Amino acid sequence: MWKQLLLRQRTAAMAAVSAAWTASAVTCSSDDKMTPPELTAYLKRNLAAFRQEFAKSHPNVPTHPIQVSHQTNVVRLSFQSPSSSTDTPVHRFLRAVGTPVEVVPSPTDDTLNYIFTDASGSFQWLPTKSKDNLFVLFKDLPISRTEADAVLAAYTHAYLSHRPVTPKASSEGAIATLQQLGLDVYDSSTSGDLTWDALAGYDEVKREIDDTVVLALQNPSFFENIAKHTRARFESNRPRAILFEGPPGTGKTLSARIIASQAKVPLIHLPVESIVSKWYGESEQKLAKIFDACDQLETGAILFIDEIDALASDRSSGTMHEATRRLLSVLLQKVEGFASSQKVTLIAATNRKQDLDSALLSRFNLTIRYDLPDKATREAVFHRYAKQLTDEDLHQLAAATATWSCRDIKELCEYTERKWASQVLRKQQDSPVPSVEAYVVAVEHYTAKRPATSITSSSVHI
Repeated sequence: MWKQLLLRQRTAAMAAVSAAWTASAVTCSSDDKMTPPELTAYLKRNLAAFRQEFAKSHPNVPTHPIQVSHQTNVVRLSFQSPSSSTDTPVHRFLRAVGTPVEVVPSPTDDTLNYIFTDASGSFQWLPTKSKDNLFVLFKDLPISRTEADAVLAAYTHAYLSHRPVTPKASSEGAIATLQQLGLDVYDSSTSGDLTWDALAGYDEVKREIDDTVVLALQNPSFFENIAKHTRARFESNRPRAILFEGPPGTGKTLSARIIASQAKVPLIHLPVESIVSKWYGESEQKLAKIFDACDQLETGAILFIDEIDALASDRSSGTMHEATRRLLSVLLQKVEGFASSQKVTLIAATNRKQDLDSALLSRFNLTIRYDLPDKATREAVFHRYAKQLTDEDLHQLAAATATWSCRDIKELCEYTERKWASQVLRKQQDSPVPSVEAYVVAVEHYTAKRPATSITSSSVHI
């Protein structure tokens, strides 16, 4: 019911604007024929009257003109029309002009040519590279008032039926699409600011990312201005596709979230399992939809693909499944498109760079290496999750975990806290926080229980 009411209200508003414009429009005899200068003046006056009425009930007044050009005995009239019009100008023009036409498909593309049966002219409705479409009329001179009014009717109807999509609505729709496809969307405006303090250690990696990625996203014009003054042919110097490589648990995902937070754009996290499907062709369709939805985010975004090696293994091995080959083809095409994107940055992570397809590797214009944390970084991670320990305690624990990742250390500290809490509840411990000995026991426990993980045997001496 409410939809029908809104439709009736909108139709009434459109009719009111159309009627008011018709009443105020500049008129002349129906038999009048116009020269190009007269036609230009006639269109200009009537467009001004239409825009004045349009502005009374619409916030965005159309500014596109009706272009008039002529050669010898033929005049060309054209105007841009919003692609979101509910009806094309073709229908309104045909009703208004009253001259029969023959529809002839173009021999070179998918467009149609509308040719007047009296051989007095033709018109086309053409898609363009922009978000608008183009209406073009070729007509023998002189042109009649009826024909000029038909062009005006097509123009006014195109904008009266236009339902603009605001950037906010476009972004909200894109985010909803991404979430329906199984992706996680992290928005810094709602989840809070995230800084490099959240990632312990890795000072050189942080500095490299800040210098080449974060600052470029925060100051795009400044970076591109340098490129304009240094390159013979301008192209953006900002990285559009970035590869994070290194062992699991070294901070790759967290770094992507920090970059998005610092750049004030959403992070779109694409887990590999979200696009895998048993149905033929569905996986690559979902992947294409994900990239297309990201491109609709008006504020820009970071698209983060974790474990990209699962999607893009090396084709030269000869063992690639046909479904994976099709998926890789879509991925290559979309990543290539990111090179010209001004809004979306792709970050992919892998711990098996050697297994990635060479064609995909060539599309990344920046690679950041995450190694297992050095001793200083391990001390920093232990301090983050066990701040009650002394510097000597941290030094000894870091020495005992030489092959551990940051995630391993975090999990160790969480395990230690849980064990300590249970002992306090059983009256086996008095201190509210774990002692260094408790962490030593946990290291020995993890080493014995997880020999096949990134944690290897280490002797602990306190």
